[in-house]
Amino acid sequence: MVRLIGCSGRYADQLTADAWERAWQEREARIVALKEAGRSNREVARETGVSEGTVRNLAAQKKNSAGITHPEPPDPPEKPEWQKKLDRLESPEAKALHAALVSLHRGFDRFTSLTKSPHSERFSLYVGAALHCER
Repeated sequence: MVRLIGCSGRYADQLTADAWERAWQEREARIVALKEAGRSNREVARETGVSEGTVRNLAAQKKNSAGITHPEPPDPPEKPEWQKKLDRLESPEAKALHAALVSLHRGFDRFTSLTKSPHSERFSLYVGAALHCER
């Protein structure tokens, strides 16, 4: 693998660790299923491509851990306040509000650039007063 992708052995191990773990979990599940079906260690070893010792050890581990219950993992820690604020800013509602405000701003800029008549000043005063009263 190292030669194939041209990197260090440690980095190659990091890149392939998940795939190796998944493959081993699949193989473990198959070994356990075959043992539960009543196959001998030798038959399971031949069929799965592992040694009889591996089959024996895995069967013993599964047998010993069958009665052991593992505690529930703890709840993840609460997010810091800055993270909560960032999540709110990234929400679809916040993005929609931002888009609406940008659109209004652009529309207002266009309106003021197109209407440079004496009436536009009077209109601007009315709009400004209306906006001020709504607050």
